[in-house]
Amino acid sequence: MNYVPRVPPQTPEDLLPYLDDELGRVAEVLNRTSYGEFEILYNPPRRLFPGLVVYADGTSWDPGSGEGLYRRSLANTWVYIG
Repeated sequence: MNYVPRVPPQTPEDLLPYLDDELGRVAEVLNRTSYGEFEILYNPPRRLFPGLVVYADGTSWDPGSGEGLYRRSLANTWVYIG
């Protein structure tokens, strides 16, 4: 699950409920990742960096060993985790 911010409200009285909801959505995304939940990716991520961990579906996008977890290495390659 990715976080995509919504358009902020135009009126000051709507700002606090908007911020409360947005911060809740941000927390949900961060908590899922910290608990080890990974969104299944069907395409490679746009932003690559060493240490990135992703779950590939293995069919639409296969980084090398089919479905599973992969990490991005310092050598800029995908390493199958399991």
